[in-house]
Amino acid sequence: MSLLSLIVLGCGTPAAQPPEPATEEALRAEQKTNPESSMSTFIDGPALSPSTELLEWLKSDGSDQLLKLPVEVSRSVLGVTGGTLGWGDDALQLKLDDTAMGVGLFDRLPQHCGDEGPCHVWLEGYWGETVPMPDLGPPSDSHPFSVRRLVGLVEGEPERIQVAGPEA
Repeated sequence: MSLLSLIVLGCGTPAAQPPEPATEEALRAEQKTNPESSMSTFIDGPALSPSTELLEWLKSDGSDQLLKLPVEVSRSVLGVTGGTLGWGDDALQLKLDDTAMGVGLFDRLPQHCGDEGPCHVWLEGYWGETVPMPDLGPPSDSHPFSVRRLVGLVEGEPERIQVAGPEA
């Protein structure tokens, strides 16, 4: 056998190594950077009412968790004007931040609700803004929600928000 044959035969590719299991931190990073990957299973979270208790939970325990909220999205010809979480006088007003979506919320809504009027949909995302910005406008009662994915239409009147649960 020639020396070249020995070199070629001896230089096989190494055996493929199995991928290392993903840590919870790596999964959360993947969810934040690739919102279309719905790797999470959602479980019931706090009740929508009373909104004061829900808001307290969102600001403390909900701030770093992937959430799925039933939101009535308001829109005009200029774009999304805001959202409402909850029902009636007890509802929370939301400032919807869709900067992490790629294709914005306004452009995705017609697939689910037509071109006009409010649209009641499930939104996945995180409590707070994607990138905190200075508030240059007048004071507002709206609370920021960073939308990562439009899941689909809301059926009925859900009583609770959904929280990403532990992976099986």
